[in-house]
Amino acid sequence: AEAIKAYIEGIFNIPGINRRELLAAKTLDGTPGLNIALQQGHSQAAKTYKETISKFMMLRNGLP
Repeated sequence: AEAIKAYIEGIFNIPGINRRELLAAKTLDGTPGLNIALQQGHSQAAKTYKETISKFMMLRNGLP
């Protein structure tokens, strides 16, 4: 879970990149990494991903 948080934090702090593409973390065939994590029983990883993305979206939009 900490690696996911660090990855997202790193992406949000790099200017001039396609954050959506990097956050999707898709395989070559287009399968989102989040789907793979859930299929393999990594529900905590999915929860951490959602919570961290939500936090950064609120900060970006100026919400508490």
